[in-house]
Amino acid sequence: MPNNYFRFKEFTIQQNRSPFKVGTDGVILGAWVDCNGVNRTLDIGTGTGLLSLMLVQRCGTFIDAVEINQPAFEQAVENIKNCPWPDRFKMHLCSIQAYCNSYTGQLYDLIISNPPFFSKSLKNPHTDQSIARHDEHLNYTDILITARKLLNEQGKLALIYPVQVAQQFIETANRNGFYLNRELHVKPGTYKNVNRLVMEFSRNQEKRHSDTLTITSARTGDFTSDYKELTRQFYLYF
Repeated sequence: MPNNYFRFKEFTIQQNRSPFKVGTDGVILGAWVDCNGVNRTLDIGTGTGLLSLMLVQRCGTFIDAVEINQPAFEQAVENIKNCPWPDRFKMHLCSIQAYCNSYTGQLYDLIISNPPFFSKSLKNPHTDQSIARHDEHLNYTDILITARKLLNEQGKLALIYPVQVAQQFIETANRNGFYLNRELHVKPGTYKNVNRLVMEFSRNQEKRHSDTLTITSARTGDFTSDYKELTRQFYLYF
């Protein structure tokens, strides 16, 4: 059972009511994405608010955080209220489709998401968890339509997907005018295969920069030095 809360160096995530729990996917994405010069960010499917809080800690960006699940939304509001930077956030209880259709504000420098990804697998009988894991409520097209409409010309789109679906997203993004310029191949262990791809897209096609991150060492079972270095400003024990 996950803990009811997860304490980071500068904020705490309460997660007892949310179907979205703190995991390495979100932590890696939030720590890895390039947020230099990012003043305005859209967090699609904020869950507990983890990615939003990480980005505000890193670069002081202003965040619009969108969440369709009411218990998760209420938990994110609680987490943000109790963080050191509550004035940096605006929370929106709605689908990203509704938010995108109604948005008339300033364009974003960054759109970030840790999206659902089990589009063809057996659904979880728990409705909230099913929404969290399947893409019926947030698919490739929804994300890319939002990016086309709401990113500024130099803006970036950052996501994490399992490797088996990441290539499909890359191909769909290319057809919609977004190109993969940075990627991080994530291995859960030294002798494990890559199982996640962290990706950063923009409208400008550049030489792709690719790295690999291994989370745990086969020799010791501990987190690797690379993982510790990436996440050092967040975890209490690094």
